[in-house]
Amino acid sequence: MDAFVQHLTDQLKDPILPIGSIQENEAVAEKRKKRAVYLHFSSNQVPYWHNVQRMAAYLRDDCPFYVVFGSTGPGTSRPSGDTVVFRELIGSVSQVYNFNEDVYQGPLDDYNSLNQWIYDRCVPLVREITFENAEELTEEGLPFLILFHKADDLSSVELYKSEIKKQLLGDRNTVNFLVADGEKFSHPLQHLGKSQADLPLIAIDSFRHMYLFPDFKDITTYGKIKTFIDDLHSGKLHRVFHYGFDPNEAAAQPVVIEIGGQVQAGEHVPVQDINAPKKQAGGNSQSPPESSFRKLAPSRNRYTLLQKDEL
Repeated sequence: MDAFVQHLTDQLKDPILPIGSIQENEAVAEKRKKRAVYLHFSSNQVPYWHNVQRMAAYLRDDCPFYVVFGSTGPGTSRPSGDTVVFRELIGSVSQVYNFNEDVYQGPLDDYNSLNQWIYDRCVPLVREITFENAEELTEEGLPFLILFHKADDLSSVELYKSEIKKQLLGDRNTVNFLVADGEKFSHPLQHLGKSQADLPLIAIDSFRHMYLFPDFKDITTYGKIKTFIDDLHSGKLHRVFHYGFDPNEAAAQPVVIEIGGQVQAGEHVPVQDINAPKKQAGGNSQSPPESSFRKLAPSRNRYTLLQKDEL
């Protein structure tokens, strides 16, 4: 009960913290966040203050919001000097911290425009899944597109992030783009019949089944990863697993899902005679591997605040 009361108390606090200056704030270690939004406003009486409060409350777990009253923000052309600035910590050398800074150039009274701008920066397009945040990510209810990689393989992670940004920006509201340490998450790999030696690899977890992308290198072929996601939403991935490819498609297609090593990812299987009474080539009488991450979802026997505005 004490924890619940504390949670309510925290939720009722003003999500925007007034500070003297950015430099003063970032000099304090516990306030030096990976990502933060800084508001340079003349006062809290500006007409867009309420809108920014709503955004700060919604994103309080992702980005702290700070306000410097009476200051003119960097890079602003507005007569009032009111500015919204996003800052992201990118590294440090000898206790000197380096930040990327991005200034909002749109109209401050356009809630949708400002909200989308802040959301896109506070919530990274690609996130890392861990045992600590897996439950929270499953609560979002979106299928996972996961890159499993070796812990020291940073180049694959950067390539994955780059291609997701180039090809799949419009899908962020239908899929969660994630990266996972393949050693820590070895159990899902076993479900796919894979091991550390097969990394890096990409898979979808739909919370019912897992589907394997044929070849990680194909991520740079424009449209392949997008088709993979579209095939999940259309039901094609599941249908192809059980019944094979449509005979009206090309006579040989890459198999994109497998179980127990029966059909290797990327292997080409000829389609059977269209008059065959049973399933077409590539079909499988079993089901695709069951979801591994569904087991990390919160228990249905407890109440969870799925929407941040439920309070």
